[in-house]
Amino acid sequence: MFTIFLRFPAGLRFLPVVLMALAALPAAAAPVSGAAFTVSGEIGPATVRRWLDRYDIRLTMPVDAPAADDAAFYLREALMREGFAAARVDYELSGGMVHFTVERGSQTRIGRILLDGSRPLDPGHERLIFLNAIRQATLTPFGPPPFVESAVETATARLKSAYATHGYPAAEVSVEPLPRGHRMDLRLDIRPGLLHRISSIEVVGTNEPADLRSAEGRVFRPGETALLRQRLLDSLRAGGHLDARVAATTETGPDGEVRVNLKAELGPLFTLGEIRLNGLRRTREAAALGRLGLRPGEPFNSREVDEALRRLWATAAFEDIRDQVRQLPGGVAQIELDFQEAAAKDFSFTVGYGQWDQAFGEATYTDRNIFGTLNRLTLSGFASMRRYAATALLTDPSLFTSNVSGTLGAYFIRQETPAYRSNFYGGLIGLERLFDLRGSTGWRAGYEWRAIDDTEIFGDDGGEDYDYQLGRLSFGQTLDRRNDPLVPMAGYLLSWDSSVASKYLGGDVTFFSLTGQATYYLPFLKVRPERPYVPFMVFNHRAGLQLPFDGTSAVPIQERFFLGGPDTVRSFQLDGMAPRASNGAPLGGQAFLLGNIELQVPVVGPFYLVGFLDAGNLAAELDSLDWEATRLAAGAGARLHTPLGAVRLDYGYNLIRGDGDPVGAWQFGFGFTF
Repeated sequence: MFTIFLRFPAGLRFLPVVLMALAALPAAAAPVSGAAFTVSGEIGPATVRRWLDRYDIRLTMPVDAPAADDAAFYLREALMREGFAAARVDYELSGGMVHFTVERGSQTRIGRILLDGSRPLDPGHERLIFLNAIRQATLTPFGPPPFVESAVETATARLKSAYATHGYPAAEVSVEPLPRGHRMDLRLDIRPGLLHRISSIEVVGTNEPADLRSAEGRVFRPGETALLRQRLLDSLRAGGHLDARVAATTETGPDGEVRVNLKAELGPLFTLGEIRLNGLRRTREAAALGRLGLRPGEPFNSREVDEALRRLWATAAFEDIRDQVRQLPGGVAQIELDFQEAAAKDFSFTVGYGQWDQAFGEATYTDRNIFGTLNRLTLSGFASMRRYAATALLTDPSLFTSNVSGTLGAYFIRQETPAYRSNFYGGLIGLERLFDLRGSTGWRAGYEWRAIDDTEIFGDDGGEDYDYQLGRLSFGQTLDRRNDPLVPMAGYLLSWDSSVASKYLGGDVTFFSLTGQATYYLPFLKVRPERPYVPFMVFNHRAGLQLPFDGTSAVPIQERFFLGGPDTVRSFQLDGMAPRASNGAPLGGQAFLLGNIELQVPVVGPFYLVGFLDAGNLAAELDSLDWEATRLAAGAGARLHTPLGAVRLDYGYNLIRGDGDPVGAWQFGFGFTF
């Protein structure tokens, strides 16, 4: 609680008393400047004006009877939407103005929503659908909503629609109001009826596409017939029948089995003709045609055309691409594309602070259409208290008119970690195939060559060969089924990466490396658009091993695994887990196991409190992996989920400590933890 004191001059010392007296006057016959009405009763003129504006009603002098009657009707409607079912609004016309007399009566709000019996849908889900529809209709996002009959009717229809979506199109829902003082309990009587399923799909006039048969046995939902019709139509058009037509009918049996009948008329077969490109300024026409990868004279395939257009969109070089297919005599389909090119060049600069890097700055220059080739050039620079780097990447988003992107890059990095300080410079060739729009599920492969020099190992037994060259091939896959890539609260993430470094690949060292990760997000409530922040748990598991061979006795320290920090075991500072040298500097290891369990509970909106357990085991070699070296940490923290990711603050306490281990550590990070 706080108090604001106002000091008035001596001549105005009675002003507060006068103001309070004026505020206490009744609202009787209070005119509003410029308005054509007065009001008395239980609401004020400002409220009347606001409600009339809501219904787009403007009263101007002189007010006639029809306008006054409409205004009184909508005023009562506004009162009823707030739960005043017995509200009365009377009016009188005098001198070109209208005077409203308002009696609200008692307000009734919705109490309990009662459900009896067992049904296919979860009762909690049914209540949520019903209650959210009432909130939306009554504009009541919080607290008990008012009882409004029209809103209850809307919610009833919404619940019936939900059952139809789950395969119960004949579901019946009735509502029984149960008065309880100023509360109105609602008992819902829900009768789902028969579950409707697709028993068979009959196609006449063409060969049946293979993917149609997979719909048999599926729940029959609204729009299912139109979906199957469109699927067959797309298949015919992909085969060159641009004028194909498909009629669809259904037959429903007494047991809820639905038979879908599709009748096709093929029309003529078209071949691909000329491809005309309009609006290109910077982009070379040969580059655009090459990216399309379409060959005139072949049968017209609408799916191939759509895929070709997606390849053009993937370059990000165009703001708009409009396509038109013209049917010419002789069964020829001509494609005309109108382009609106986007700004090709972009420059961005970022400054920030990281727990290890401390103050940092990063600048990036991007040309999405270098020399009009539809290839992307990215130049970036990074500088911090611990590291500076420069990188150049040239990317072809659609290598050889395929869905595989190719990247050619070069880099220089001066890096300092708790274990070493080194220069890295080299180049890479990468291939990537992504299977979703989020750019996370897919595979990646590549070759990298780099040289490491000017090395300083902070430990006293880091090995003899500090400087070396590395040549390696790598391959990895990721399956991402999280609900959100920046703020995940449900789903799972699976990934693995492998690489082999060899003297035969242009390096000095030879070893095999394999890592894997499995992360599962368990929400305690279903994540919905109206409820984006829910309590959830995260279970994360990671493991890795490195095996030197062919004359290499140990993996260089710059390539080893390290544990400790905001993303692994949070009771240690970055890379701080043993093995350590005699002076305490970390040495890393060639094998590790990591497990994390984290509970996140929302407090206010996107602000979460967190509890966690971290377990990690890092060994110099796979053979020396010892369970007694496992470290277990417990801790708590906070999260602020933003559209760019989560801001994290944690403290981890070591439940199991060995020689040289700290009591605990504070951690600060950005983005999802695992």
